[in-house]
Amino acid sequence: MLRWLKRRIDGTPDLERFVTLLRGMSAPDLGTLVAVATVVRLNMRDAGHLPDAALDIAGGLPPEKQLAAQLKLSNLVRQFQKLGQPSDAAGAMVWSHSMRAGATPELRLLGRQMWGELSRGFGHASEAIEDIVAVSPNRLPPELSREYRFIPPGLEPMADAPKPSPTSGELAAITAAAVADVKAKWIQFDSQFG
Repeated sequence: MLRWLKRRIDGTPDLERFVTLLRGMSAPDLGTLVAVATVVRLNMRDAGHLPDAALDIAGGLPPEKQLAAQLKLSNLVRQFQKLGQPSDAAGAMVWSHSMRAGATPELRLLGRQMWGELSRGFGHASEAIEDIVAVSPNRLPPELSREYRFIPPGLEPMADAPKPSPTSGELAAITAAAVADVKAKWIQFDSQFG
């Protein structure tokens, strides 16, 4: 029981996996995630469950209200997962991880990396919002198109953030190019001395 509780409070492995997942996503897919996450945040804010102060690392809420908001988000993630709504669950995870990173100094770097990845989707979020509006039977928050660039204060991406590691496809392309280059050099060398 204590190991489970420590893992839930720490959250490092979960956030690391989430950041890795984001690194592998295309900018348009990230734009969709940003749009969905914005809908989740605005709906929760309008319902009184996630005030903007809950996402501020300066601790704008009393601890008991901060914990209540975090629990509400965790329950929402599980509810979306049970309903088979993975994109909505991922949107709620954005805020759950943001709150955890804001409340835990050891997770702030990962939180900033997460928002660095998410911000790659900002240029595609308005298109995703249009798509959501077109297919959603529910009324969406009117400020949705103004709010999708919101980043929790203190979790802004680093200006000098390291470039993400190449994907396996990029590594394969780099390797193939290097092999072709070495092969060409070998053929050239062999023809001069062979």
